[in-house]
Amino acid sequence: RMRLAACRLGCGAQLPVTQLPRHEVTKCRWRGVPCPIPGCGREIRAKDLKQHMKEECLRRPVGCRLGCGLKVPYEEREHHENNVCTRPCMWCGERIGPESRRRLHERFHCPKRHVQCPNLCGVEGVAEEDMEAHCIKDCPLYPSACPNGCAWTGYRREVRIHIDGESGSCPERKRRCRYDMLGRRIRFRTNEQPPCHSHEQYKAAETAFRMMDADGDGELTAAEIYNALVKLGMPQTIDYVRDIVEKADEDGNGTVSRREYLDAVAADLIPEGWNRKWETGQLRKYDVSSDQY
Repeated sequence: RMRLAACRLGCGAQLPVTQLPRHEVTKCRWRGVPCPIPGCGREIRAKDLKQHMKEECLRRPVGCRLGCGLKVPYEEREHHENNVCTRPCMWCGERIGPESRRRLHERFHCPKRHVQCPNLCGVEGVAEEDMEAHCIKDCPLYPSACPNGCAWTGYRREVRIHIDGESGSCPERKRRCRYDMLGRRIRFRTNEQPPCHSHEQYKAAETAFRMMDADGDGELTAAEIYNALVKLGMPQTIDYVRDIVEKADEDGNGTVSRREYLDAVAADLIPEGWNRKWETGQLRKYDVSSDQY
């Protein structure tokens, strides 16, 4: 009973025969013990158990390398990091994890996230990376200077109004000369029109137009002009009058408006004698309905 015997598990220990079974079951470092990590189930030598649990067991808990704070089994970590912890950004599609980092990226850092125009123009759906181009090229509330070089500053949407030739406020704006039939545009520097023709000629033309406009509709027909010329003692053929009307009729409606008549006078299409007799008051307005003055 006291004779010595070697451990049958191979650890090399020499023990009394009576103590050998207990040694092999509870103390031998070469005995097999199950891995205590749930889900593993492997039987490992007692001397290798710590190393197995720390470095080898596929079910050992490990932390997520993306920083989400969760611990998952080692064999499931890659799946967790690629499919659970990381999700694609809602704007650019880049996979980012953990969720807190992805939300921070989507809200503050993603170059493709939709942002509000800093000028509060109300345009939606513009990416942060395109916002600078939007402000410079498209934003109606972008601060702009006058393209004509005056000291005015305002919003882009106001530039067209500011430089409008007829109603704008820019002292350097271009507007259409009211005496020029060809529509030539000149630089507007004062509140007065440039003297393309004398003021007297302009007033005489306006007076002649009003007197020839027998029905008062603001449009001269070839018949109205022809009848007025006959009564003025300046008879012309109806074909001649129609030719002048055709040349003066800019909008092609078959009649001559006040603006078109003044343009025709400025372009010397209307003989000066037509206007002078009306201006001197030699004749009263011709009544087209009664064929009398």
